[in-house]
This record gives sequence, structure tokens and C-alpha cells, in this order.
Amino acid sequence: MNRKYCIVAASLFLTVSPAMAQQWQYLGTHGSSSLYFMNPKTLSVTPGKTVKCWTKREMDVDTKAKANEKPDEAKGRTSMVAYNEFDCDKRQKRTQAGMNYDNTRHESREVDRSDWQPVQPGTLEGDLLEAVCRASHEKKK
Repeated sequence: MNRKYCIVAASLFLTVSPAMAQQWQYLGTHGSSSLYFMNPKTLSVTPGKTVKCWTKREMDVDTKAKANEKPDEAKGRTSMVAYNEFDCDKRQKRTQAGMNYDNTRHESREVDRSDWQPVQPGTLEGDLLEAVCRASHEKKK
């Protein structure tokens, strides 16, 4: 995927309007303050079994104060939208492009492309990998 396109798309995803918020599928909560999502319309699986999709993380969310909100409407102090690739068998992920956004300072910065990295169970990234891999298996059915 063209890197410039990815950066522009990530910026748009972070400034999403309520009507567009429906594109995010809530996958779960990690700990007491982080929510994670994926865009199911972007989910694809390569012949080599690499799962690719746009993901979103809302971090430092006051989950108790926002208990009555829908998860996809919650905003954390920081948000990250990224186009990730997941190797479900090897429990690895890499980021192709993305944006971090500080919702209190209204500042954004580009997320660097990364090499394949191991993902540890019980972490936010581990929870995200498991949820995306589960979704990819359900999509195949």
C-alpha cells in the first residue's frame, strides 16, 4: 500500500465524524483504560496467511465515566490509527503506516514503519493480535 496514502487515510480516520465511526468494530478493552478496534472493511488475508487491516487504539480512556457511551464513541487522551500486518501463527506484527494523536493537546505525529516484532500475550498488542486473528478466521467461514 502506498505510504503517503496510508498517512492521509490515518489522518482522516483520527478526525472521524460520528457517521463514519460505525466503520470501527470494537474488539475489546485492555486493562482499565485502553480500548481497541479494527476496521472490518479493510481486513484481508494474504496467501501467506498475513492478516492486514486498519486498527485503532484509544488509550487513557476514563472507562468508568464513559460506561454509558458506546465503545466506538469513546475518546482517550491519546489515539492511534495504524495499518498493521499480523502473523497469527508466529504471533508477530508490523506497522506499515499510522498516526498518533494527543487529544488533549490536539497534536499528531506519524507512526514509523516497523519490522516484524514479537507480540506478548496479555499486552494491549497481544489482545489486539488475538482479536484480529479471530476475526480473520471468522471472515473465512
